[in-house]
Amino acid sequence: MEINDYSQVAVLANAHSLYGSVSWESIAAAKHRDPGASFSDAIDRRARDRVFDYDTRLLDVFGTLQQHGFIFVRDDQRKISGIVTAADVVRKYDEKATPFFLIGEIDQELRHLIVNVFDEETVKEACLAAHISFKSLDTMTMAQYQAVLNNVACWEQLGWRLDRGLFIERLDEIRKVRNNVMHFNPDPVRPSEVAKLRNFLRLIRSYRGR
Repeated sequence: MEINDYSQVAVLANAHSLYGSVSWESIAAAKHRDPGASFSDAIDRRARDRVFDYDTRLLDVFGTLQQHGFIFVRDDQRKISGIVTAADVVRKYDEKATPFFLIGEIDQELRHLIVNVFDEETVKEACLAAHISFKSLDTMTMAQYQAVLNNVACWEQLGWRLDRGLFIERLDEIRKVRNNVMHFNPDPVRPSEVAKLRNFLRLIRSYRGR
C-alpha cells in the first residue's frame, strides 16, 4: 500500500467475491485494539456492502462515497474489477468542470476588455469588416472578439505590446477548444489545452492590470 500510494486494497475470496477491505484506517483500528494484530484482523468485512455494478449511476453511490470514501466496482462479468474513491470523483469532476470555468472567465475578460475600450460602433465596424454579423455588445461571441482584436486600428487603440498575429492565433486555438467543450465533444480536453486556457486567462488579466 505504501509503495503504490494506495489508501485501501480489496481482499478477495475469489475473482467474483469480495471478502473485505484493508485501509490505513482499518489497520490503525486493528493495531489500537491489539498491537500484535495480524493482517486478517485489519480486514473490514463491512466493505462487502459497498460493491456496485459498473453501470450504476454515479449519483446513486455519492452517499456511500461520502460516508466511506471508496467503493468497489463489479464488471460486466461480475468480477471485482477495481476501486473508485472520493478523490477519483473529485479529480474527474475537476477534469470536466475546469475547462468550462476557464472558458467562462476568458469570455468575461474579453467582453469587459472590449466594452471598456471600444464604443459599439467601432466594434460593429470591425465585425462587419471581417464579414461577421453583429447585434450588440451584450451578445458577442468568441469569433466577434477575434474580429475586433484582429482589426489593426482596434489593436493599435488597445495599445498592448504584444504581437497581434500571435495573440490572434492563440485566441483562435482558444475558440476551437471552447467549441469542443460547449458542443459536448466526447473527447476529453487535453491537459495541454487546459494549460493554454489558464495561460491565456493569466495573459489577459496581466495586460488589463488585474
